[in-house]
Amino acid sequence: MTTTAPKATLTADERATLRAALETLRVENLADLEAATTTRETLVADRTAIEPSLHEVMTNAEYMIEDATRILGLIDAALLRLDDGTFGVCATCHKPIPYERLELRPYGALCVQCS
Repeated sequence: MTTTAPKATLTADERATLRAALETLRVENLADLEAATTTRETLVADRTAIEPSLHEVMTNAEYMIEDATRILGLIDAALLRLDDGTFGVCATCHKPIPYERLELRPYGALCVQCS
C-alpha cells in the first residue's frame, strides 16, 4: 500500500508571499552573519578579543553568528519544503500549519501544538 505525503492547504499566492518572506529573511540573516563574522574577525585580528571590556562584544558576535547560521539552515529547509510540496505541513503530526502561523515564522516546520 502506498501512502502519499500530506499536502499543505496553502494557495499559490500564499506560497509566493511566504517564499518572498523567506528570501527576505535569508538576505537579512546573511547580512547579520557577515556583520557578526567581521566583528569577531576584527577583534581576533586586533588581539582585543581577550580584553575584558570587549568580552561582551565578542560574546554577542559569537551569539549572532550561531543564531544567524541556525536560522539560515531553517530558511533553507523551508525553501526546500516549498519546492517539494511539503511546506506548511507539520513535521511531527503531519497536519496543515495555519497560514497565520507561517506568516509569523515562515521557516517553522511545526504547528503550535507540536512546537
